[in-house]
Amino acid sequence: AAGSTVNNVVVSGNLVTNGPLDSYVNISTRRTNITFHDNVSRVTTPGTVLYFANVDGLTVTDNVQPLSSGQLASITNCTNVTYR
Repeated sequence: AAGSTVNNVVVSGNLVTNGPLDSYVNISTRRTNITFHDNVSRVTTPGTVLYFANVDGLTVTDNVQPLSSGQLASITNCTNVTYR
């Protein structure tokens, strides 16, 4: 929510069985140290499914999401990014 403080969040090791990995960290208040790692969906979907904006210290690694088109993630106005 706007005005909230959310930092040091790890989303890791999840298996989504009935849909894509849809995730949004996209708010004007800057966030710090967000990690999205080793999550899996087996449902094919058009990209983009991960949206990150205004994060200082973003790690998006080793996620599995079958895509019929597009890219896995949208990363905007983030610093210290590790993406693979």
